[in-house]
Amino acid sequence: DGRWYIRRVVPYRTMENRIEGVVVTLDDVTQLKQSEKALRAAHDELEQRVQDRTAELRDRQARLSAILETAADGIITIDEQGSIHSVNRAAELMFGYSAEELSGRNLSLLMPTPYCDEHDGYLERYRTTGEKRIIGIGREVVGRRQDGTTFPVDLSVSEVALEDQQFFTGIVRDISERQQAAEQIELLGEAVQNLAEGVVITDAEIEWPGPHIVFANEAMSQISGYQTDEMIGQSPRIFQGERTDRQALDRIRQSLKAARPVVVELVNYRKDRTPYDVQLSITPVRNEQGEVTHYVSIHQDITERRRANERLLQSERLAALGEAMAGLAHESRNALQRGQSAVQMLARRLEDRPELLEYIDRMEAAQDDLARL
Repeated sequence: DGRWYIRRVVPYRTMENRIEGVVVTLDDVTQLKQSEKALRAAHDELEQRVQDRTAELRDRQARLSAILETAADGIITIDEQGSIHSVNRAAELMFGYSAEELSGRNLSLLMPTPYCDEHDGYLERYRTTGEKRIIGIGREVVGRRQDGTTFPVDLSVSEVALEDQQFFTGIVRDISERQQAAEQIELLGEAVQNLAEGVVITDAEIEWPGPHIVFANEAMSQISGYQTDEMIGQSPRIFQGERTDRQALDRIRQSLKAARPVVVELVNYRKDRTPYDVQLSITPVRNEQGEVTHYVSIHQDITERRRANERLLQSERLAALGEAMAGLAHESRNALQRGQSAVQMLARRLEDRPELLEYIDRMEAAQDDLARL
């Protein structure tokens, strides 16, 4: 019937110690066997769970290690005393030390003065007061490489508690390129702000009511009479007026639609609506995807240059007219001299005809008047 029993056989002895038979007993141990089976199954299941969990933890550790080792940022873990427990590959490359060289060393090794002096003070203050000066707060500090050179880093620190011990993990990013880019942008901004020509930057919205001005330098304010904050958000149409060349505006519009640079000369108007001549150079600005995001326009006031050109052109015209008049006068004198010679010859031939000499005198008087001119 599927039940389990323990059979016991005990010999039966006489007084003379002779075996005359046996006593057989049966104990029902079915429940005990079932308990053993259940216990064995539970043990096997627990063993499998332990193996599965161990494999899962190893897999997670492998993945975490792979993530840490392939992370672009440096990752450094220290204990409460500031001793380094681990660094990833990015941190090794960043500071020039191997993980073995850094293990057990104080984190201040990676900091120049005064940061290295302040670091232990931060940890001591945190241990005694619980005050968090840098934990959970990103900040810019300076790192020191093994060769002694320093570089700016962005540091973010988090706290981890493991087995009643505190650890701190710092994520370190080298921001040298970012800082250089920021310095270049600042330098470029200063250069643009101090240009003699007006500079206006607009968004890429061509259709009305755009584009909108997002930047204007001081020179543009001086040229146009508008304050910088008065121009921001406005359309460059505020500089146009009745004498602004519509054909030049059409050229600008077509070039902007095609995202091509364009240079035109036209008449703009100041805030007080006085006109001025301007050479306008517009260039599209593209992002990394090649999309036009802004337009930069250079405004050069050419009013004086155009006036000077007009004066020069007028002078050249007068000079040419003077040369023509001088040539005409020269030819006129030659012709007059030939005429005077002819009149003199005619007077000699008509000496015997006094009634005609009066006409000769009149001709000579007219030639004298022409000569005086």
